[in-house]
Amino acid sequence: MRLVVFTTNYPPLNNPRAFRMDHFVHANIDKAELIVITSPVKGYIEKDKRVIRCGLRMKTDSRYRNSLKKYSILRFLHKLCWPDDKIIHQIFYLVHYLFRYRKKNDQILTVSNPFSSHLIGLLLKKLWQHNWKADIGDTYFGNQHYSFLSTYFERIVLRTADQIIVNSDSLKNHFLLNYNIPVEKISVLPNGIRIDATRIKHIPSDFTRLSYIGNTYATIREAIDELHLLIDLANKHPELKLRIQLFGNQFYKVHDLVKRYPELIQSSYCKNEDELIEAYSNTDVLINFANKNNPGLPSKLEEYVSTGIPILNFYLKESDSSLYYFKDQHSEVYHCCISQPNLATLRYFIANQK
Repeated sequence: MRLVVFTTNYPPLNNPRAFRMDHFVHANIDKAELIVITSPVKGYIEKDKRVIRCGLRMKTDSRYRNSLKKYSILRFLHKLCWPDDKIIHQIFYLVHYLFRYRKKNDQILTVSNPFSSHLIGLLLKKLWQHNWKADIGDTYFGNQHYSFLSTYFERIVLRTADQIIVNSDSLKNHFLLNYNIPVEKISVLPNGIRIDATRIKHIPSDFTRLSYIGNTYATIREAIDELHLLIDLANKHPELKLRIQLFGNQFYKVHDLVKRYPELIQSSYCKNEDELIEAYSNTDVLINFANKNNPGLPSKLEEYVSTGIPILNFYLKESDSSLYYFKDQHSEVYHCCISQPNLATLRYFIANQK
């Protein structure tokens, strides 16, 4: 029996969902016949015959796309795309599969984000009775998608799929609580770690370097309140010699802060593992910004823990998934509540990491 994976994010794309699927495919190579249907990538030639690339091309560097989100009219038009702006990709995948590759007994795995990928599984399940697994990285309703249609879509995906796979216990508990589905139907498969942490060699500096490695987003993980708190700390305690380093695609309001405080906050992007290792090597404290409306676990935390670098974990409320995650870890972590920060203890934590 063959497993067919439909995923918009796949290497060489440089994001958590692409890394997750890379791990998954390599872990299942010897277990079953497998093909992956995904998008072509500009400038990349696919050598693996099991990976079928069709439809619209993707770019490995999404910084230009992210920069456009500062324009309110473009953000408004983006929200009008339902289920999301990757729906055209899914149409290409489905048509390509139906006319060239479909086999009657294929098992189907659809992977979000984007959530529109699950339309493929829904149609193949309803019309051709394929066994269907849905790998869900984030909630859909409430995650910039507020409408009856959105909550209906998420509900029908969760109830129709034969199996739901999520990347954290917090997301599993959220779906069980809100959608009344059988507990045996949902399994947890962590994202996994994409780097060789043994390559990280700490590089000393006169500055205390706080690094965030990941992306920030409007309404989900904006990081604005956290950065203002750190700016306040830097102004009150210049002896700390703070430098805030942001690696990834950042929310446009974060870029505004980078421009206002160029000596304090720097923003860049890691294109490959070597640059990522260098970023970790030039870090004294890792930052985890809080999710505002997403019950899932931030995808970078597994990697953070593997580095052994102390972690500054921001959270909004006691139910934050990161607080539960770190209870089972042996990392050095300082938890900072955004609404009730204690600058004295935060200063003490950071000062002791040099």
